[in-house]
Amino acid sequence: MRIQAGNRVFIKDMALYLIPPSSPATIAPSVSSPKEPGNPTVLPLHILRNFHFTFLIRHPRHSIPSLYRCTCPPLSAQTGFTYFLSEEAGYRELRMLVEFLLKKGVVTREGISVLDAGDLLDNPEGAVRRYCERVGLEFRQEMLKWKNGGCEEFEKWKGFHEDVIGSVGLFRAVGFFSWRGWRYAFTDDVGDRGRKRPLRWRCRNGPRSGGWRRQRS
Repeated sequence: MRIQAGNRVFIKDMALYLIPPSSPATIAPSVSSPKEPGNPTVLPLHILRNFHFTFLIRHPRHSIPSLYRCTCPPLSAQTGFTYFLSEEAGYRELRMLVEFLLKKGVVTREGISVLDAGDLLDNPEGAVRRYCERVGLEFRQEMLKWKNGGCEEFEKWKGFHEDVIGSVGLFRAVGFFSWRGWRYAFTDDVGDRGRKRPLRWRCRNGPRSGGWRRQRS
């Protein structure tokens, strides 16, 4: 890939693809680099130093239900994920990545770029403006709007981006999902009195062929 001088390439990915959640990482063979003891990622340090990292975070009380929803009907029919696997949330891996990059000086505590999804929803323009200032980009109103219909890259992850596909921009959120609403939306069995019986989850160790199973309360 050739990049013209002065241009930037933006890459979005999750930390758990850099740091395997279930086994120690080894440097990817495709980068032809020797082993690096103490490096928890699959990329050598000299490649990691080429990036300006931005850490997009979201509170677990919002991100976990969102991920869980994609493993329940009707969305599970699209996603193909029929059970919830907690390690796929990626919080442990994100912390490991941040701590490693801080230790090696790839990022600094004073200069680290962190974008909170809650701030994006509370004040989209303000959050994006501050981010642009942080990374040296010129803010434009077009950054907050787009045409609906999604993009080609979303085809690989059907069911996970339906809200984005049906949207036309980033707008201030109105209200948040309550715990009572969470329980009603994410339990699927209705009792005799019209109340949904909650589901209890127990963990089974193993890869995605195993994972979390649910039991009736």
